[in-house]
Amino acid sequence: MTARKTIPPLEDQVLCLTTANVRQTPRRVNPRKAVGPDNIPGRVLRECTEQLADVFTDIFNIFQSSAVIPTCLKTTTIIPVLKKSPVSQ
Repeated sequence: MTARKTIPPLEDQVLCLTTANVRQTPRRVNPRKAVGPDNIPGRVLRECTEQLADVFTDIFNIFQSSAVIPTCLKTTTIIPVLKKSPVSQ
């Protein structure tokens, strides 16, 4: 009989973000994209990364340790962009 690996319960695992993790994330934000529900332009996030990294790290780690994500962070804005139909000859 083969031994099965047991997966530890989720409550025993706590994901802890570091300030370095948070500093890397805004680099992937496209500054030309439209703002989201928070109305914060991507350009601001990219340019203020150093000033905001510690604060965001603390906030996200509190969310993780309490296992509660605020409803306002669970929303997004979706804007459908219609594609042009092919030109008929």
